Amino acid sequence: MERIHMTAEQSYNEMMRQQKERLARQKQEELAFERQCAQQIEARMEELAQEQNRQTRESVLKLQRYTTKIRSQKDEADRIQKEKQDAEAKKERDRIAAMEEEKRKKEEEQKKKEDLQRLAAQPRDPPPSPVPPPSQPPAHSSASSVSDEISPQASEEMERRRKILDHTRAQSQMITSNAQFESTKKEFYKKIHLPIQQISGTREQIMSRSEALKRAIQEAKNMREDVYMYSLNLAASKFVDQGAMQVSSHKESAFSLAYAIIIIASTFPEFMDILIAQFNAACPFTVPHYISRRRYQSDQEWTAAQGFKANETIDQYENRMMGILRLYAAIIQTKFGNAAIKHPFGIEKGFSI
Repeated sequence: MERIHMTAEQSYNEMMRQQKERLARQKQEELAFERQCAQQIEARMEELAQEQNRQTRESVLKLQRYTTKIRSQKDEADRIQKEKQDAEAKKERDRIAAMEEEKRKKEEEQKKKEDLQRLAAQPRDPPPSPVPPPSQPPAHSSASSVSDEISPQASEEMERRRKILDHTRAQSQMITSNAQFESTKKEFYKKIHLPIQQISGTREQIMSRSEALKRAIQEAKNMREDVYMYSLNLAASKFVDQGAMQVSSHKESAFSLAYAIIIIASTFPEFMDILIAQFNAACPFTVPHYISRRRYQSDQEWTAAQGFKANETIDQYENRMMGILRLYAAIIQTKFGNAAIKHPFGIEKGFSI
């Protein structure tokens, strides 16, 4: 009986052990299944997240492209609108400018008519005396091309300087018309033009600019005769221009320019004859030479003989003449600092001729 009882107990224990093992395996299988399901769910969630991120990126890119397109369209529309506004504004400015130009032309025409009327109202000289026959020589043959409003001595001096100026300009023409000297012409134009423009009222500034001019002219003289003549003619022309433009509006600058002129002429004597010849050509009153109106002489012929520029009013002409005369007067009365150097064109040269 005991053996049977032990066998039954052993069988029961064996059965319980097997059942536990079965339950344990079942539990492990369930856990493995759960882990597998969790992994699958996690993988699926990751796939969904990636898909969502991809869709989000695509949406963002689409939105960016759309925004860029809208911005480009807006910029293009703004550009077209601005161009249209600028074109309308330019058209309006051109219209206003055309109206102002037309108004200015009318005013100039009216001013010119008034000037011509003023000129026409002035008394005319009697007709010139008959020309003497060939057997009777004129009183002053050297001044045959000049009217009787100029003294014989002044006429002779003017003619002498005119020939010097003609020779100087002919020499200068060899530089200005020759392409081989283009760089030389530009170089000396800069060296002469700028110092003259920079002459001001201080003694130090006048001396420094005058020395710069002397160096430039001396350099030209050492190079070639025609370059030297070009430099002298250019310097004289620029000084006359300064008288016509700067001195006419700032009369106090006449003495600064005159002092620089005297310094240059004391070193280069030829310069003064060229300068005075250009003064005479630009302003006949520096000769002195007054050109009166002749009978049967048209308004255009008379104004041209007096030195009027094209479309120049009487006020403009008088201001230009006054500026040149002021500079001329400043030259003849300016005292040079060095007593050992004689003034090249002093007060005795004034209007005594």
